[in-house]
Amino acid sequence: MSIRESRDGAHDFDFLHGRWRVHNKRLRRPLSGLAEWYTFEGATEERSLWNGQANIEEYVAEQPAGLLRGLALRLYNPGRANGAFIGRTAAPARSTRR
Repeated sequence: MSIRESRDGAHDFDFLHGRWRVHNKRLRRPLSGLAEWYTFEGATEERSLWNGQANIEEYVAEQPAGLLRGLALRLYNPGRANGAFIGRTAAPARSTRR
């Protein structure tokens, strides 16, 4: 039996499950050649779906431009022993906090 046959990768991302505080560092003006960075805090919550063959992660952070939301979906294909990643962010919304 080969390693590939003996191991199912459906649970490779189980270590992400749960709620996490995230410290972000981002370029202020990407692709401008300037190296000015800013930092901001965020949070993620990741949970398993389909008995480990998928997981979904929700991300939220307050940055200078407003509230940033993201969503990531990871899908595992046991027939091919590989996966797919789909990630999207919503346009920053204006903060309601003052």
